Amino acid sequence: EAITFVGDTIFVSIESVKGNITTSYLVRGVINFEEKKIILDGKTKIEIESQSGLYNMAEETIFTYGKSVYTLHEVNGKNANLNPAATKINFSFTDVEKIPFPNIEFRITDATETDSDGKFWVINYYYPGDYSSLKPDTENLKNFDKDFPVERMIELQIVEDRIQTTNKESIYLNSIGYPDGRNWEGIVKFGEDGFLIITDRYPKSILGYLKFEKN
Repeated sequence: EAITFVGDTIFVSIESVKGNITTSYLVRGVINFEEKKIILDGKTKIEIESQSGLYNMAEETIFTYGKSVYTLHEVNGKNANLNPAATKINFSFTDVEKIPFPNIEFRITDATETDSDGKFWVINYYYPGDYSSLKPDTENLKNFDKDFPVERMIELQIVEDRIQTTNKESIYLNSIGYPDGRNWEGIVKFGEDGFLIITDRYPKSILGYLKFEKN
């Protein structure tokens, strides 16, 4: 579901579905540049249970900050995950803890790397077909219509072992022409003023460049 890099070391989140139970495994590995392959170490496997308990919803996002790797559950809305938490794990996989994470409606599908202040951006996507399962609390959402998708990016920050939203305005993408929206599943910072974003196969594979103005 997600991958992040620290030099030649990688950390991946693997989603597992058995019957109606969804869970995730965090695994560490290394890159062999000479043979051009990635080798995962199954002995490092750490299981992370689904916070929401929803089918096919698990640890969708992974990134690092300082000497720790963080994972985020895909669903953090108030009515689907009352007390969301990020999972924080040290690089040696000897210490695992949960830290507070804000209630953010819809789905979080990926994150950029963090900057020196612990700030990063996440992709936040609403697919109208998820309305009945996610039960979004839309009281504070502007112009929300359950039958129309939402594609946006939200800036977050790690502050003293918690993750919170910043004061920066969310970035909304125009989904005209896509009644179900586009399932953006990958994002990286690109240059000083933009992002590269990519969908999975819904509605098709799309690679986009998003430029924004700093303020």
